Amino acid sequence: AEGLFALNLSSARLMRSSEKVVAEVGKLLPLTSLLFCNESELEAFCAARHRLTGQSQRESAAEIAGRLAPGGLLVVTAGSATTRVYSEAQDIELAVPVEPALAHEVVDTNGAGDSFVAGWLACRHLAGLKPGEMGPRDVGACVQLGHAAASSTVRMVGC
Repeated sequence: AEGLFALNLSSARLMRSSEKVVAEVGKLLPLTSLLFCNESELEAFCAARHRLTGQSQRESAAEIAGRLAPGGLLVVTAGSATTRVYSEAQDIELAVPVEPALAHEVVDTNGAGDSFVAGWLACRHLAGLKPGEMGPRDVGACVQLGHAAASSTVRMVGC
């Protein structure tokens, strides 16, 4: 089937507290074209799967990326730090820095991750790219649009 299945881990607490959720997410990985998470969600997911033991973020990410659908991408955000994208099949490991926001402009970080995902998916849709067709330049553009969307979100309360 030609399509996109995107998954957002969205809660480190949930990954830490529910073995059933972690098991179900694990079953979805082979169907997943895009997996979004932040650093703490990746760490919690790997720890819950008993795979973190001494691994670096890069090693954990490579392991998870290797379980995704063909051409799948793992996108790991880190707040105001660099976003990293991993793909085993396409041999992509990309680091995209976040444009620094002025500290006084950040009002509320709630919803920033969701806005990032929305920006990423909008970019992919507008470019008309199918799963597995994204090269490093496309990936970088989608990360940048995700950063722009998240940056807008953190500048207002209640998003």
